[in-house]
Amino acid sequence: MRRRREREDLSDESSKKKKSRIERLREVLPLAWTLLKPRLPALSLGLVLILISRAAGLVLPSSARVFVDDVVTGLQPEKMNQVFLAVFAAAVVQSICAYLLFRVLTVRTIELVADLRARGIAHLIGLAIPFFDRNRTGALMPRVLHDIETLRILIGSGFIEFAGGVFFAALSAAYMWTVSPRLTLIALVALVAFIALLAWAFWGVAGAYAERARLLAETSGRLSETLSGIRVIKAYRAEERESSAMTSSIMAIRDNAIELAMNNWKFSFWSTVLLSALGLSLMFMGLSEIREERLTLGGFTTFALLMGFLSGPVYMAVALAGQFVDALVSIERLQEILDEPSEASAVVEPARSTSVKPSDVRGHVRFEGVSFGYRPMEPVLKEIDFEVMPGSATALVGPSGAGKSTIMGLLAAFYQPQSGRILLDGRDIASIGLSDYRANLGVVFQDTFLFDATLRENIFFARPDATESEFQAACLSAHVDEFALRFALGYETVVGERGVRLSGGQKQRVAIARAFLANPRILLLDEATSNLDTESETLIQTGLEKLLPGRTTLVIAHRLSTIRSCHQILVLDHGTILERGSHEDLLLHGGRYASMLHQQVLTTSPR
Repeated sequence: MRRRREREDLSDESSKKKKSRIERLREVLPLAWTLLKPRLPALSLGLVLILISRAAGLVLPSSARVFVDDVVTGLQPEKMNQVFLAVFAAAVVQSICAYLLFRVLTVRTIELVADLRARGIAHLIGLAIPFFDRNRTGALMPRVLHDIETLRILIGSGFIEFAGGVFFAALSAAYMWTVSPRLTLIALVALVAFIALLAWAFWGVAGAYAERARLLAETSGRLSETLSGIRVIKAYRAEERESSAMTSSIMAIRDNAIELAMNNWKFSFWSTVLLSALGLSLMFMGLSEIREERLTLGGFTTFALLMGFLSGPVYMAVALAGQFVDALVSIERLQEILDEPSEASAVVEPARSTSVKPSDVRGHVRFEGVSFGYRPMEPVLKEIDFEVMPGSATALVGPSGAGKSTIMGLLAAFYQPQSGRILLDGRDIASIGLSDYRANLGVVFQDTFLFDATLRENIFFARPDATESEFQAACLSAHVDEFALRFALGYETVVGERGVRLSGGQKQRVAIARAFLANPRILLLDEATSNLDTESETLIQTGLEKLLPGRTTLVIAHRLSTIRSCHQILVLDHGTILERGSHEDLLLHGGRYASMLHQQVLTTSPR
């Protein structure tokens, strides 16, 4: 079943579970530091503003002591004006700091998220094709789009306000000690117990937060795949099956959310019990202190207010704990992508240091003892040797799974040979810069991919700097103009996702026009005319006849009648070359190629 297939993930889950959370935390700290380092000036300014604001916050409890003991009792009523001015000035300072803090941190954290997203997407696009073979595309998108958003609050205002809160708590504790050492000691013991409870609660469910991120990414991937294949699903009446599969994923997310909610409830329950016990203890001890005249009523009022400030960072830690774990998981998941070697760096030996100009490329291609497999110990190609002379056409034929598309993938540098080498004009292509090498390639795939853009944009994608006359010539040669000009918007017509608004033949003609415009030295055609009606095939063959001359061409074809004019035909089976030669030579040989051609003639002949 499609839903039950197993795919490799970015990291092996079993190995991740073997690592302690401390080890995983150490792994993500370097990335966290690289994110924070360039923004330290803004964060430092934010911290200073927080400290000023919190210091101003001490004015209220200090004033409360004077207000109760001196003003309310009538001993020194003239101090009322002083209390009012002090509290008002503190409020003004706090308001100004809050505004400046918003301006400083909000902009910097938005920039952080944007930079990180851009960095993640750029690296993702630069990864090699095998990476995308292993990972579901829809599951990758949340990592570079949604996951990063969790960092904004943590690294921005959340982090700074928590740091300021800790500083303010320390000031409050010191002030509380001057008011009543006994009550302060009780409060600090309870605070330590509360912190231990918080650490126990969230440290125990850190894995659940990681599981939530994994489930959300997996569900996103499945939904993306389902929507992409909606036509197949409806054609085979599989809506209920697909809905059931999605429901299973959603129920897994539900169970995970219930687990997290239950943990939060347990923590909330025990923290309420602890804080209630602390409140009662302080009330009892405070009453005793007042009766024994070791504490005034104003002093107790001040202590109560400071107690609220002391516990503020604890409540803030509760609010930030989930975000903190989420942020660490997001950094870890993003780092897994950033740790993947980019396509340009994936090949170490030999280094891609050779620069090649398109004008210097002749197009002499040679495979020397090339072996390759997508999985270890499962070779797809075995010691492949062949040569394609400059400007000649070579056809690859054989049954499905013979290795034809794999040869194309290797020649396009999507994959690297596990042994042997591929030469272009005598140079190992693994030593040529990828951009330089692929500048000489033109590819027309069997499954033509078009972007959800205009016809013009899809064709210009091959060479954005091409001229309008070159564009028109490419469209004319590929017979795109015959249908494009019938649209109301002409070449400005949007083709829809994957070109859904065009027929199969029209999409193939757009792909050929794109290859024309690229003006490649080496052309790779993967079943460019398969599954098309006769009229479309004739038009495409006509376009290809204009495109092929003077270019080194490799063609994959199942319709053997379309490759008669190729200079060389390679017959593959089970990763080896069984026969090679021209159409006439292979017919005279009477081997596999002759048998395949005879079978196709019998199949297509009218009865």
